[in-house]
Amino acid sequence: MKKITVLLFITALLCFSGCENKKSDTPVKHSTDIIDKNTTFNDAVVPPLKADTNTKKFKLNDIDNKSYTFYFNNKDIFIDDIPQKFVLLNFFATWCPPCNGQLPYISDIQEKYKGKLFVAGFLVNDADKEYHEIQELTTKYAIDYFISNSKQNDTFAMELLKCLKITGNFQLPLTILYKNGKYYTHYEGATPIEMIEHDIKKAMKNKE
Repeated sequence: MKKITVLLFITALLCFSGCENKKSDTPVKHSTDIIDKNTTFNDAVVPPLKADTNTKKFKLNDIDNKSYTFYFNNKDIFIDDIPQKFVLLNFFATWCPPCNGQLPYISDIQEKYKGKLFVAGFLVNDADKEYHEIQELTTKYAIDYFISNSKQNDTFAMELLKCLKITGNFQLPLTILYKNGKYYTHYEGATPIEMIEHDIKKAMKNKE
């Protein structure tokens, strides 16, 4: 079992339903940027976040240096330059069997709803993967969505979990669904893709 970075985990325990992550007792150094109070958002996509000192900003990139800027304040989220009103964030690690088992199904979901759903994956405790390793991963599982291997991924995950009040002792994969910038639901550990798709359809069907 490999060591977990002090930013997010101490030990990775593989289990049937998911990979459990132990929260470190070491204080986390936060490297987030606070949005300027004059920041404005395009409310044609999602309602604007209330920009205050609680609003966090992360610019995360993939191996090809494509990047997206993620803003969140409590349970609200905004992502620059995307037209979709529904967002699915997937936190995973290559050493986690349930994560790898879920990846091709996440890819199917992205392909099926790509006009309405923005999917982003984040390697946690895996951000040091080499270019060729990520390429092999995306090829193997036919991944055609944004996969961040940024060094800030662990801190991003920690801050987001804090806002959602999800315990630091959670299971991977962790998948979070948003609608119009608002938290909708999340899934910890191995979750049937049928359940995730059911909730996506329900969120898209409901007009509120």
